[in-house]
Amino acid sequence: MQQLGLSHTQISHQLAYEITHQGLIMAANEIYWLFAFLFLVMLFLIGMANSTMTKQGEMK
Repeated sequence: MQQLGLSHTQISHQLAYEITHQGLIMAANEIYWLFAFLFLVMLFLIGMANSTMTKQGEMK
């Protein structure tokens, strides 16, 4: 970066910006995986829930 004519302060600010930006992307990715896991858990729980309908289609 010094070859581009940036000072040490400018380089530090640019690196801090890039690290923060990548951290936010990684945090968003973790939140995505969390919601995917929760979705699968809820899907399993709904599949395991007892039905409220009897064989004739009446409510229990």
